[in-house]
Amino acid sequence: MKELDNLKEERTIYVLNNNNNINYRQYYIGLLIYIVLFVIIIPYILIKNNLWLILSAYFPNLDLIASCLGYQGGPNNLDIWKFLYNPNNVSQLGYKSTMLINYISLIGIAFVIASHTLKTKNIYGGISIAIFIYPITYLLPNNIVIYLMNNFGNKINKINKYFTYNKLLHYIITVLYGLIISIGFIVLEGLCIHYFSKPLVDIFNKIYKL
Repeated sequence: MKELDNLKEERTIYVLNNNNNINYRQYYIGLLIYIVLFVIIIPYILIKNNLWLILSAYFPNLDLIASCLGYQGGPNNLDIWKFLYNPNNVSQLGYKSTMLINYISLIGIAFVIASHTLKTKNIYGGISIAIFIYPITYLLPNNIVIYLMNNFGNKINKINKYFTYNKLLHYIITVLYGLIISIGFIVLEGLCIHYFSKPLVDIFNKIYKL
């Protein structure tokens, strides 16, 4: 009963820790670096080089990139990305940062779905890919990626002194591991869309004609 009573009081973000004694400046700097580099510069380069296919896979998955970068709070214990993107938030700043990145990712997903709908000239074409995009690379993977990264980090931490938590090499290798897992989810999404979206469109068309 005590847990249920606590849940009643803790259902909103307003009870999350908002410690005024913490210097949040470094966290805002980390968020700014992320936005400038990953939300502005990289997409700009992709657009300038007409790499629309890569952009359509990249933009909806900004949340996965943020999940990977947030490992151990960032490189060299700087903690600049400590609150960048955490599915399980413990602060209002973390919640707001996560919500902003989710919003940007959702815009990316909307762009992909709208583009596919225009290309196929069939609204069911857009719906059929949305069925796979939302769960496979948006709703499900972040907690899985973070969990696997933490386990991997624990293992390489025990190898030798060069791979301990406080080493930059540890951070880089673990983030690369997380990105590889993320790419795996994106590939899985692409395969599901390739093999199952058209049959779904056919099913939707048959239902519509009933």
